[in-house]
Amino acid sequence: MKIKLLSLFFVLLLSNTIYSQTNTTDYASGLTDATYLKMNGTDMYVLGSQNIYKIDTAASNPTPTVIYTVPSGFSLVHFTINANLLYVALENYIAATETFLGGKIIAVDVNNLSNPAQDIYTTSEYISSVTNVGATLYITAETLLNPPSFEPFMTHLDVIDASVASPTAQTLVTNVTNTSVIGGSVYDNAIVYLSSQDDDEILSINVSQAVPTVTTFQTFSFSRGLFKLNNELYMSNGSLIKKIDVTNPSAGSNSVAVNAAYQDTNPNDGSLFFANFRDVVVVGNTIYATLKNQGKVVQAVDTTLDTKDFNNQLSEISLYNNQNQVSVNGLTDESYNVRIYSLTGAEMIEQNISPDENSIDISQLSNGMYLLTIDDQQTYKFAK
Repeated sequence: MKIKLLSLFFVLLLSNTIYSQTNTTDYASGLTDATYLKMNGTDMYVLGSQNIYKIDTAASNPTPTVIYTVPSGFSLVHFTINANLLYVALENYIAATETFLGGKIIAVDVNNLSNPAQDIYTTSEYISSVTNVGATLYITAETLLNPPSFEPFMTHLDVIDASVASPTAQTLVTNVTNTSVIGGSVYDNAIVYLSSQDDDEILSINVSQAVPTVTTFQTFSFSRGLFKLNNELYMSNGSLIKKIDVTNPSAGSNSVAVNAAYQDTNPNDGSLFFANFRDVVVVGNTIYATLKNQGKVVQAVDTTLDTKDFNNQLSEISLYNNQNQVSVNGLTDESYNVRIYSLTGAEMIEQNISPDENSIDISQLSNGMYLLTIDDQQTYKFAK
């Protein structure tokens, strides 16, 4: 089983330049095989091997609730979110006969959990990661070169339009890597960042290019989940959470959080080591990360972020719109990520703006009410 092959213990001894990292503390427990994280407003979604959990981060006592359980013969691999839809990558593996039957992408509507999950895309290959912009999905899948053996393999990057029935996958990059499993993935401003686990690399691919190519963005040991906030890429890097400015990667990374409490046992010699993070998200100046073997989500404060200053900046912002565009006035920083949603939660537009380029084309939107969010921190309502 591919997932079980990937869930072995890893020992990582890190030598780092430490800036202003803080120790993580408990946030939520009782999550089996907690790996990847996604946020939707104040709702946190956590991917396990068999269950997807929801945690209300606005609650005084955050408690994980199972919202989806995978069918028999399947395991959860990766997921991403678009408004109310979780797009989830599954592996189909029959343990009794040790038979791999392929992978698929499903959609889980978190606003209508009584509805069955919808099959979006099915393949004979293992899907290792999925990220998105709206309903456009970017997936990494593995072509086995000596089937049925899982190795060797070659990973390719595909794009899928999940808004249409029975979509087909278009291959953008035939050979992303043939030496490593892809773990974390995140899309931002036409760039797909990928965590190449075995090669200890963060890869980047500009999918707007006519012929996208793979670039090694940075090298990091035991890099897993990725999260993008403004110009900074956060990485779960062993027992550390690091971040790097994507506009100035040569400046290096900062360590902003560390697990100095929970330990795993090295199965080779019985020694203890601090458990490795599997994924990371950031809300305001709070970092959330998963510890898989402990079944926990932990938290820390990124002391390099100042939520008060950010909120003060947003308090000066105002909107002006007509039938063709909406302008965001009062911006002070170089770049902001803006998303426009319908009142039903569907993401309509995603765009980066700045003080000099602060207008968004809404000419294709139908008349009605919409929500505009800035950096997933502040929400405004407007009418077209």
